[in-house]
Amino acid sequence: YVPPKSVNATRKLLESNKQLATRITEVKEANFTGGIIAENIDGTLRIDNSYESRLEMLLPILLPEISNEFFKTP
Repeated sequence: YVPPKSVNATRKLLESNKQLATRITEVKEANFTGGIIAENIDGTLRIDNSYESRLEMLLPILLPEISNEFFKTP
């Protein structure tokens, strides 16, 4: 899966890279900002590397750091 704005670029990439094209059977559109979501043929394995999922993973780490920067005492 790729975001709507990336569908054409992804298809062009596959047309120019035959080795990669043999491993990717279908390009689907999904509603997210950027990145990629890949899954195997039967859907039993899914790798979500979208911007949203990466940000979700980082927020618990980044929020305390951001808070410390904004609210630290001089």
